[in-house]
Amino acid sequence: MAEIFIKRYNEKNRNYLQQFTSYMEQYSGVKFHYIQKSPQVPESKALANLNHWAWLFAEFGLAPLHRQGAYGNFSCRKNDNTFFISSSGMVPEQKFSAEKYCLIRYCDKDQLTIEYHGKSPPSSETLMHYLIYQRRPDINVILHGHNTLLLENRKQLNLQQTSIYHSYGTKELATAASCLAEKENFFIIKNHGFVALGKEINATGQHTLDMLKRLIQLCQDRSA
Repeated sequence: MAEIFIKRYNEKNRNYLQQFTSYMEQYSGVKFHYIQKSPQVPESKALANLNHWAWLFAEFGLAPLHRQGAYGNFSCRKNDNTFFISSSGMVPEQKFSAEKYCLIRYCDKDQLTIEYHGKSPPSSETLMHYLIYQRRPDINVILHGHNTLLLENRKQLNLQQTSIYHSYGTKELATAASCLAEKENFFIIKNHGFVALGKEINATGQHTLDMLKRLIQLCQDRSA
């Protein structure tokens, strides 16, 4: 069923994907200090599953590509105090490679400093993931993607949104998103993207696809 939905999405809304790069702030790298503790990422079965959903997001137009990678970042807890996250500029691929991910062990939100294990620096939105995990000990997964149509139709889909626009990768954006995350498991970051939260990777990914199905149905009803 997923393939049918994405085929319809691409056929009817291809122009929205082309408009996306002008709608989004241009990516210019991470905006925090990062310290590499080691180039190795600990083994985890969960990472391969997280990578599968990162790839699906890219295929479904939920993590559009840009010149330095893809718009979107994906994480899951390792334990209460650490989490895995996609690396900065990561291009999702179907074949899993641990080198595309980092393990975050320490984050100083005031000094904007992050310590990580991995080959490449962590995602530009690592601080947002960190603050959400701090505020939501009940969740284990954060999937952050981008889709212009979803943002434009958030009211019709009854999705809550942060109140003020903030530049990507900033403490202000991370704080606003984490505050809304206290009461919402799927929400919009104003003029930016969406965030899906959950306890399990598959369930969180499926929740996002269900939202995409609702969006496609909404667009089809309008053109009928």
